[in-house]
Amino acid sequence: MSSQVSLYVYDITMGMARNMSMNFLGVQVDAVYHTGLVVFGTEYYFGGGICQGSPKMTPYGKPIREVPLG
Repeated sequence: MSSQVSLYVYDITMGMARNMSMNFLGVQVDAVYHTGLVVFGTEYYFGGGICQGSPKMTPYGKPIREVPLG
């Protein structure tokens, strides 16, 4: 079991914000961010309450960035 702690950063629009925001909003929005925290091999994230599951298996798609925290 790993003791590494990581922050997973997701774009909940899965790239649509970057591609379509200028047309709809008149400003460039790169992403709509959501995060999950991976501790001891389990990912914790907010989804109508605090949820947990296997890393990278959240309903938010694939993480766009993984930040090691220690």
